[in-house]
This record gives sequence, C-alpha cells and structure tokens, in this order.
Amino acid sequence: MLNINDNLLDNLNNDSKNLIKVAQGCDSNGIINKLISNLENAISAKFDANKPLIVTLVGGTGSGKSELFCKLIEKEGASPSSKEGQRNYTDRCYIYAPQEYIGNLLPEDWGDATYIESDKNGFVLVDTPDLDGTREENIELAKSMAEISDILVFVTTPEKYSNAVLHKALKRWTTTKNWYFVLNKIDTLKSESRNSIKSQFYKRIKELGFFKPEEKSFFVSATTDENIEEFNRLKEELISEKSSISNKLFHYRSKLIKYKNAVSKNIEISDNNLLLKDYFEKLKNDLIAEENKAKSSNETEIRNIISETDSKYSIQKTLTYELYDSMCGKAITFVSPFLWINKFFHRVKENQTKTELETKINSSERLKTNYRSILNFMHQNNLISWDYYKNSILKPDFQLSDLCIKEKAEKISSSLKTNFLLFFANLLPLALVIYVMYLAIYNLLNGTSLTNDYFVQAGIVLLMLSWFGAYLVCKYINRQEATALSQDLANNVIANQDGFAILQEKKAQLEEIIRLINDIDKNTSRQIKEIEPKIRNGYGISAS
Repeated sequence: MLNINDNLLDNLNNDSKNLIKVAQGCDSNGIINKLISNLENAISAKFDANKPLIVTLVGGTGSGKSELFCKLIEKEGASPSSKEGQRNYTDRCYIYAPQEYIGNLLPEDWGDATYIESDKNGFVLVDTPDLDGTREENIELAKSMAEISDILVFVTTPEKYSNAVLHKALKRWTTTKNWYFVLNKIDTLKSESRNSIKSQFYKRIKELGFFKPEEKSFFVSATTDENIEEFNRLKEELISEKSSISNKLFHYRSKLIKYKNAVSKNIEISDNNLLLKDYFEKLKNDLIAEENKAKSSNETEIRNIISETDSKYSIQKTLTYELYDSMCGKAITFVSPFLWINKFFHRVKENQTKTELETKINSSERLKTNYRSILNFMHQNNLISWDYYKNSILKPDFQLSDLCIKEKAEKISSSLKTNFLLFFANLLPLALVIYVMYLAIYNLLNGTSLTNDYFVQAGIVLLMLSWFGAYLVCKYINRQEATALSQDLANNVIANQDGFAILQEKKAQLEEIIRLINDIDKNTSRQIKEIEPKIRNGYGISAS
C-alpha cells in the first residue's frame, strides 16, 4: 500500500504560496483573482491522516437499514426500528463511534443523536432516517449526514430498488461520494428469480451513472445468515483496516485534487476555453512578440538618428573627450600635456554634445509611439496598473549613459593598438628632445651654448609634434571605433528604456507563474494517477 507523501504536500503548499505571491504582482483581474482564490482554498483545506472514516447507511422505509446497522456492529437492538416485533422508524442518527467522537461528531443544530461506543478506532458507522419518509425534518437530517460522510451505503430491497424518489435523492451525491449498494432481504427472493433481480439491480445502478456496480454491490440478509460470506465481505469493505487505509488515501487524494483544480481548471478567456497555464503561456508569448516588434522598430529609429552626420560627429567628439580623460592617466608620453589641455577646454563641449544627442533622440515621435504601444499592450493585458500606465504614458525618458562611452574609451585606451599608437606618436617629440639635449651638451663641452631663439623654436616644434601625435591617435581610433560605439549606444538606449525594463520583469514573472503551475499540475497528476487504482479497489465507486 502506498504511503502518504507528507513532503509532497509541503512542497505543493510552498509552491502555491509562491504562485500567489507572484500572481499578485500582476494587476488584478478576474482570471488572476480566480487563480489566487483557488490556491488559497487548496492551502486552507485540512488534511488529517487520522480523520475517521464516516460510513453512512441511507435508504427508504422498510429497507432494513437499522437491522443491517446492528448486524455490522454486532449489537442487537441498537437502533429502534431493528427491534423484533416493533415497526418503528428512525427519527435521529444512530452513530457507532470511538469514545473520542461521542457527542461531538455532529453540529448542535442537527438535533439529538444516539451514540454507541465502538472499540474500532478510525471508523464511524451511521444509521440515518428514511429518505422517503413523511417527516421533512427527518429527510433533511439524513441528507445533512450524507453531506459529511466519506462512504454512502445505499440499502434497498427487491421491492424498492426502482423507487424514483430514492434515486432522485441519490443523484445529489452521485459524483461527490463513494458508494456501496446493498440489496437487503435477499432471503425473501426465490432462488430462481435471484439472478434476474441482480441483473436488473445492476442495470438500474448503471442508469444512475455508476461504473461497474458489480464490484461494489452486495446481496445480503440482515436478519438471517443467508449469503453470510457476502455479508462478511461487505463488513470487511466498510469497517476494517483495509477501508481505514483506503480512507487515508482518499482524503490525501482530495487534498491533491484541490491543488490540481486550483491551477488547471478550465476558465473562459476571450470566449475561448483555455487552461490557466495555457493562458499565461499565451500571454508570455504575446509579450515576447510585442517586445521584439517594438525593440526592432526602436533600434532602427535610434540607429537612423545616430547615423546622421551631426549625430555621428557628436558621438565622435564625445568619444574623443573621454579618450583624453582616459589617456591623461598614462604617464608615458609628451602627448599628456596636450591631452590635459584638451580635457580642460572641451569638458563643457562634451556635455553639450551629449545633451544635443539626447534631445534629438527624445524628440523622435516614432520612439514615443513605440513606447506607448508597449504600455498599451501591458495595460490591456492587466500587466501594469492604471496608475503606472497613466503616469508613464505622458513621455518616455531616454538617457545616454556616460558609463557606456566612458567604458568604451577606457577599453580603447588600454588596448595594445592604442599603446602602440601612443608610442609611435611620441617617437618624433622624443627624438626632438634627445637631439636638443645632445646639441646642448655638445656645445657646453666645446665652451659654447645654444641661443634662446633656438630653444623657443624647438619648443614650438615639440608642441606641434605633440599635437600631431594626439590628433593622430584620437582621430585614427575614432575612425575605427565610432561605428561600433554607435551600435553600443543604440543598445544602451534601448536597454535603459522603462518600457523594456518592465517587459523583461513581466516576462520573468509570467515564466515563474508558468513554472509553478506546471510543477503543481505535474506533481498532483502523477501522485493521483498512482493512488487512484488503490482507492478504487478498496473504497467504493463513484459515477463514471
């Protein structure tokens, strides 16, 4: 026999709580509210492996329920209508239960009940009033007891098994309870007619919607020992260790079904009958399609903007200024003074060119339209709240990140190519300095000296060579890197748009919802499939 998996219930409980938490991050609508409500109901449903098995006998007048009740518990006269020589009717519930349940099994407003103490832990057997009696309060009491029962045992006789009133009462619990069927007073039938009555009995039960009634139907006599083997088999099915284990599995399955139904119940979406997980999968795919469409359109627009002559010039100037900054940290060359001068004089211009480029991007109506279409999609599908939508729809805010250009410049200035260019740019200034120093030392040794004009001219040449070296480095690098930088800038602008950031967040949220739904559905389906045959073999039948 399969053991109950407590770890699985704990995992389902945790997954359900996580799913509620993630689903609440979506804007409220009927579908998500229904999901959350179903999950909360599943979590709150109590599972008690020690809950007693409540077996209730139901039937019509004169069916012999009370005699069967007394014979099952082996106590003669326990129910009044079972007493020999009397024609009483059952006007209350007679409950055979362990001491711990005596007096507290039924709600107080259900009237009096008579308890008979049982030495069989885990079982409760109940005799109820007739379902076709003349007293309405007794009929309602029988129905109320049936509602809280695990197993209903329909007791009838050869004369009453086709009673329409009883069948109408039966249908109320056809699919919600497990059933056994007992044709009592078999001793009143002639031997030659028994097979015919059995066939008609099975046929009538099938017409009520039950599958294979032959397996859970019994033909007994509560007042005689006729068919005593079949009676003993009925007793084993109803109040034995076998039925106790089946009962635990049945309640375990009921808890699993609550989780499964919470995430896989059919719901109406746009006039299409879709499973909940299919709805979220479809929403995620639509979100990805919307993102790709808007992203592609935005990339094209941004690249058109930054590929224009004045925009490209702004990018090149910005990169140059950042290269000045980065290369000023290198203490290897005569180029540094010129770079420091450029850094100082061009900082204001650098900020100005960035602002101009940002303004140009933000002035694009096409980008604004794309951004609004993203917000509209998410709002229509309840992925963002109305307040967020209202506040964000006014104007998208595009910003160029300083880090993008700065990181690019630092990477360039640290490359082998840049260091080689810096070394080459300093060859002539360095050669000039060495030559001037050589002439100064040579003249000093010969007792002469260089004129001031000579040093002024050398300084001017040195500055020209230094400027040429810096210009050569920065312009050459710009020609090589400006296109790549434009690509990086376009990607950076797109990545920093609020709309795309929300899309990514919502896509991750939907993926987590789908994962949790699939986990709950898969785990419950596998376990239910495993225990279903064991329950069916030992725990009554339900409607097909």
